[in-house]
Amino acid sequence: MSNKIAIMSFYGMGSQTNSYYDILYKELENRFSQELDNRIKRVSVDYHTLFNTNQSNVWARMKDETDLDCRRLREFMLKSFSDAVTTEHMPEKPDSLYLKIQKLIKEELDGVIASTVGEPIPVIIFAYSLGCEIISNYIWDAQHCKGIWTNTEPTPFQSLETCSLMFTCGCNIPLFVSGLDKIQSFARPNPDFKWFNYYDKDDILGWPLKPLNKPEDNSPNSYQKLVTKDIAINTGWNPLSHSDYWTDKHFLDPVANKIKELYSNP
Repeated sequence: MSNKIAIMSFYGMGSQTNSYYDILYKELENRFSQELDNRIKRVSVDYHTLFNTNQSNVWARMKDETDLDCRRLREFMLKSFSDAVTTEHMPEKPDSLYLKIQKLIKEELDGVIASTVGEPIPVIIFAYSLGCEIISNYIWDAQHCKGIWTNTEPTPFQSLETCSLMFTCGCNIPLFVSGLDKIQSFARPNPDFKWFNYYDKDDILGWPLKPLNKPEDNSPNSYQKLVTKDIAINTGWNPLSHSDYWTDKHFLDPVANKIKELYSNP
């Protein structure tokens, strides 16, 4: 039996390099034993290229307008917040960005299965900022046969039923669901699944999740029920703290310890 573990990373808004995930994996590697690190299969879902080309084209047409002030801030806003808008735009269309991202996630999971000769292995998810909404949508759709799963059905591994831990930070799911009459999470993938959500009180894009539902709400799709714990940490003293989670010891130390508690022994 394979003793491998897959760690999947999902980044946030804005332009990213192809190695955006390196800093996270390097920090974790420094906290793991060599034996544990050798067991980890690193998986990154590089969907940023789907955003960047179109955003760069729009910025190229806009940047020479002489009556625009705050150009660097405008470029940042264009290449960051348009990610969230376009990700959710007309998700039912066959060529939508929403479905293209879901296909990338499925392809990465299929690659994990192929590398382990068809044997499902535990999955640990690291999701930051917009990545929290993206992976949440993917799991919801897989559980309800929606999105790319319309008229078909995912395997248990494709629907992340082997996900053991989920770490979110700078999570902005509340921005996507606050206008809905009924706020629901995806259902627990398995009885042992744990979800730890980290946020900084100075980060205006990072939120706790349990308050999305009332404390007495014990339905299977309640954030109160699903999220193991919302954890407030200090990554900075202003809204720029949103960009510092994956390098901050207040996030990295506890998540590494939780992984070691589960997987230090093969």
